Amino acid sequence: MKLSIFLSVLFILASVVLTESIDPISKDAIPKFVENITNADIGDLRHEEEYTRLQARLDRESQVWDGNHPRQRLLTALYGYRQYKERHLEEVQRWRSLYKKVSKGQRKTIESTIKYNHKLNTAEHLIDANDKLAQEIVQTGLHFYGISQSELDKFSADQIREGKKADRTSVAQAMKHFVRDWAEEGQSEREESFTCLLSQLDSMDREINAPLKVLVPGGGIGRLAHEIARLDGEFS
Repeated sequence: MKLSIFLSVLFILASVVLTESIDPISKDAIPKFVENITNADIGDLRHEEEYTRLQARLDRESQVWDGNHPRQRLLTALYGYRQYKERHLEEVQRWRSLYKKVSKGQRKTIESTIKYNHKLNTAEHLIDANDKLAQEIVQTGLHFYGISQSELDKFSADQIREGKKADRTSVAQAMKHFVRDWAEEGQSEREESFTCLLSQLDSMDREINAPLKVLVPGGGIGRLAHEIARLDGEFS
């Protein structure tokens, strides 16, 4: 399982199962959704069995402890979200440094047309806002997977001591997927593809004892699978 999969799963856990309208995520939505996963869904035998297998795979003794161990990949993903603000502010600072190397005449033209410094200031402000979500994702992941705060603290400290920076790109891509799948800003993109797919699936014959099963490869942050499930089908 690649790091990007863990990043996506963490985002799904921190999301809200939305109704037909796409409402902004409330501050209290994340813990409620986690409770629904860990209590309600686990009650189903299939989910309970899968959750048990997941915990077995995450056990430190399940295999050699290295970068391929599922628990270490999970900790790496959590570390990435935890360091979201620091890593992205580093990038903005890099842009500022490069911008300073532009000649005064060119900077004057740039500022008069696109106000680049203002855009950098806005980026820093938005990074602060995104970081609040990133830290919620970390706490949700710790709760769902049964990882203690102290274990993540130690793992993070070890990564920093060894000079291993958190993955900035994968975390940013996961957040972009979240916008595409669940936010109002991604609605037009979803409509371009989802409408056709859902219409075709909805028109297919299926019986009560034989629900429609749909494989959703590369399912992003789960929105398409969610919409398919609402057709009374079953998805994997």
